[in-house]
Amino acid sequence: MLLNPLVVIVAVAAGAGVCRALGLNPHLHELLIAGGLTGLASTLGLFPLYRLSQPSPASGFQAAFLGSILHLVLCLGGACAIISLLHTSTAFVYWMLVLYWLTLFGMCGVFVSQLRTPARPMETLSH
Repeated sequence: MLLNPLVVIVAVAAGAGVCRALGLNPHLHELLIAGGLTGLASTLGLFPLYRLSQPSPASGFQAAFLGSILHLVLCLGGACAIISLLHTSTAFVYWMLVLYWLTLFGMCGVFVSQLRTPARPMETLSH
């Protein structure tokens, strides 16, 4: 659950550091907003997987699929809202793109590791 916020923090720090080292403006305001939005979206995207009470391969797949769609919708909707309300520069779109894909890869890693765990055999009803 803490993997994606950690990925976002490292990516934000690395992106700002590389831009500063190259003498470029990292647009810290846009970078921090994009980092916060993708961190929140990826954390909420992992929520359906951790809400499973009895994980089976089918329900695990459905939860992972729902989580990835939730991540996409939250990132896209949040980015549209932020662009229209805060009138951010185009740097926000680029930072969102980078951080979206990084958090999606992190989420997929969590989903795959959860889906690869062996499922418990189904209990049979005895009459």
